Amino acid sequence: MGTEAYVNGTKQINSLYYMANIAWRDQLFLDITGRNDWSSALVYSNGTGNYSYFYPSVSASWIFTETFDVPEAFSFGKLRASWAQVGNDTDPYI
Repeated sequence: MGTEAYVNGTKQINSLYYMANIAWRDQLFLDITGRNDWSSALVYSNGTGNYSYFYPSVSASWIFTETFDVPEAFSFGKLRASWAQVGNDTDPYI
């Protein structure tokens, strides 16, 4: 008589997210976000391993038409830059 074993291929992810927005004189804007995930798929069968991963982002913008007197041809002008880092886990039992 044989014995069969079944492992359920599910995983659990817990996350923490934050966001901060800063503005100065309706001209300069800074947005900062971050997320940290804890995934059960990243833990070894003996319970060890780094199961946490973090990914931040930063975005800055400047509305230069609010700073300088510009010709009427520029009714609105904005410069923007951003940076982000991404993360991901894997399927369970891989």
